Amino acid sequence: MPLSLKQIQKSIETINGVTDAFDYGDGQHRSITLKNGAKLRDLQRYAGAEVAGAANALDMLRNRYFSEVTIGKYDTEPFLFVIMPFKDSEFPQETWADVMRPALEAKYPDLHAIIADNITDPGKIDNQLYTAILKAKAIIAEVTVRNANVYYELGLAHALDKPVFMLAKHEDGNIDLAFDINQARAEPYDDLDDLRRVIQEKINIE
Repeated sequence: MPLSLKQIQKSIETINGVTDAFDYGDGQHRSITLKNGAKLRDLQRYAGAEVAGAANALDMLRNRYFSEVTIGKYDTEPFLFVIMPFKDSEFPQETWADVMRPALEAKYPDLHAIIADNITDPGKIDNQLYTAILKAKAIIAEVTVRNANVYYELGLAHALDKPVFMLAKHEDGNIDLAFDINQARAEPYDDLDDLRRVIQEKINIE
């Protein structure tokens, strides 16, 4: 006989440090509020397959968009994740290859500096991007152009409470940022040599 909602709730509430109580929301959707970085799959280990399966089914009603997936060697090797436009008309790609990556990896030799294109495993790119942002030691975002993908990924980084360093090429000392991020500091640079300097002096990762 399937477990009732109350039975599942009682079972889960006994798992110390894995979950809070159920969030009943509007009375129709049922979800689980996780804490301490616990995953729903942990419930199977702690509470048994029946509780875990039922909890997972309830959680799916939240219509969670992203899943943590494998991203190859970056599952285990530490890295910095760089968010940037991928059109040359918006951001010259050689700036990444010739300036940003070498400068970051020279400053932090124990960390890879990667962009989305460095994740070559097959899979859904949105989940891979989410996982890269989630696992990265820090995020570096090039926000000179108001690129929708950059802003979306930057929002994910902020939501995941990641250390974020924003870079922006300035025009006459001015940086044109969208309203939602213009209260955050973006480090300005005026040419490639200055970009190297900013990376060396301003990006400090603990």
